[in-house]
Amino acid sequence: MKQWPWVILILFVQETVTLNGLLVKTHQWDYSIWIITLLFIIATTVDIIIGYAIGRYAKKRFNNGKVKAFAVKWSLRLTAYMGKHQRKIYLVLLGYFSFPYLNAFITAWLDISFAESFFYLFVGNMIFYITSWLLVLGITSIVPNPFIAFIAVILVTILVTIAARIWRARKI
Repeated sequence: MKQWPWVILILFVQETVTLNGLLVKTHQWDYSIWIITLLFIIATTVDIIIGYAIGRYAKKRFNNGKVKAFAVKWSLRLTAYMGKHQRKIYLVLLGYFSFPYLNAFITAWLDISFAESFFYLFVGNMIFYITSWLLVLGITSIVPNPFIAFIAVILVTILVTIAARIWRARKI
């Protein structure tokens, strides 16, 4: 029972490496996959709602001077990029590759409706979650030693994250 606060915290933060490590551990501890999934869905929903609300508030509060210039520059850049690559697909990919609260904050600045933001970011985040479970279940079925499986999932996650960041840096 001492692990539940950490489980909930990691599910809300949703950092890729720690989340995949958590999934390995919850699988080893025989926690219910349904409870973990329900908590992940709740965490994602709360993260998106709070991120969007803070984004709207920040846009109203700091919509002047340097903050406004920075936000306008980035929003024009992202809007142009999304225009070329279809906004809905971009939002799903954003949901897959980044944190839901940060993504919702960004979409609030871009004046994308809450409903559209929520739906596509949620779908992207759920695809990420399913991919994470597939990675964990695949490695734990091949590697019988729990410690080595844990290390393997962490290493694979780090390598995939680095590759995705390099790829994204080249595309934008």
